[in-house]
Amino acid sequence: MDLGESFDAELIQPDSGKGAWTFVRVPEEIAPRASKAWGMVPVLATVNGREWPTSIWWDKKWGPLLPVPKKVRKGLLVGDVVEVRVVAR
Repeated sequence: MDLGESFDAELIQPDSGKGAWTFVRVPEEIAPRASKAWGMVPVLATVNGREWPTSIWWDKKWGPLLPVPKKVRKGLLVGDVVEVRVVAR
């Protein structure tokens, strides 16, 4: 499992409404298996060149998800495609 791979992904909001989280789906073939409580895996993420420590969440319906906070999105909208890289911490 190589977590240093880059991939393109669409920004999604699985739940709608005010304050809904924004994510990208991580391809299962490169996503690490859950190692922490609630199916979370600590990673160092990069989206369009902006890097931050976070966790991949394993969701029963959506599979592995990477939350992308507003400060990282900066002007990007749901539906936009971004370049993503995740590295295990």
